[in-house]
Amino acid sequence: MYNEKARLSLGDSVSKTGSIKSEILEQALAALVRFKSLTQAMKVGELRVVATEATRRAKNGGDFLLRAANAGVPIDLISGEEEARASALGVICDMPWATGYVADQGGGSLELAQIVAGEPRQPVSMPFGTIPLTSAGNCNPKPLARDIEEQLDEEGTFKIAKGLPLHLVGGAWRTLAQLHMQVTDYPLTILSNYAMPANAADILANVVADKAAMEQSGVVSAARLPFIPAALATMEALVRIFRPSEVIVSVYGLREGLLFDRLNAEAKAEDPLIAAARHEGARLSRFAYHGDGIANWIAPLFQDDPAQLRRLRDAVCLLADSAWNSHPEYRAEHAAELALEGNWPGVTAS
Repeated sequence: MYNEKARLSLGDSVSKTGSIKSEILEQALAALVRFKSLTQAMKVGELRVVATEATRRAKNGGDFLLRAANAGVPIDLISGEEEARASALGVICDMPWATGYVADQGGGSLELAQIVAGEPRQPVSMPFGTIPLTSAGNCNPKPLARDIEEQLDEEGTFKIAKGLPLHLVGGAWRTLAQLHMQVTDYPLTILSNYAMPANAADILANVVADKAAMEQSGVVSAARLPFIPAALATMEALVRIFRPSEVIVSVYGLREGLLFDRLNAEAKAEDPLIAAARHEGARLSRFAYHGDGIANWIAPLFQDDPAQLRRLRDAVCLLADSAWNSHPEYRAEHAAELALEGNWPGVTAS
């Protein structure tokens, strides 16, 4: 998936003034027009633009939507519940076997949902984004956990089952996962479904308390740095509430969930790893889909393998010819790089 961003701080503006500042609004419109031109150059057949919490809360959110439409970029303003559901679908898209709870923290809000039998349930949205928490100095996990629980009680329908995985979606939490990788000397930097123990906040607390250490880490941007303590406090608060078996950081979320929701049942049922390996194998190999033949040929040697090993072997076979045009001296190295450093769905980083 092509990924490019323009950091505009709409949420920060709304948090401070209640509105999107005029200069930020103009920057946002310019970015939207530019992104639309990119999609046209890439021959994208259908374009959908969505707005979330900052636009929902902004006094001039309606004006922003109108001006965007007049600029040729109509925007769907989705509800907090729709946002929570889409984020959970993003996790399901990447991990069809996922269970437990999904938390998506952005600048303006915190969305929660439960995954039951491959479907999102109980989607809720709460005003516990990193920006308002930081502005209010609400970075103590104990009172924050109480605030979140009170909000869930007000919802009246959100049920909590303890001991299930907790999936985290959002840039600040991905940054915390990268810091955790550094602290624990994890050998890879791929975040895809990186699992941390439920007490990971204890390990991260010392790092987050040291601003200089975060600045020198190479993974915390200057723009995100002020909001990392709030993200850590929220993670710890959610651990207190859900008592999860583990904390899993997802690189998929709202965008992928919105796309996944539009697929037909057959496409949704595909194994994401096999689908991705098949696509890349066809794109990079000399002989499209010859990997199926290799997989079938060697299958009798591994009849007792569990299903997880079998799907990994099938994916490798689909990619077997992907480095054919590399220099023979480096072919194996390039193939290994593709496997270890590729952005593969349907696998875990730990």
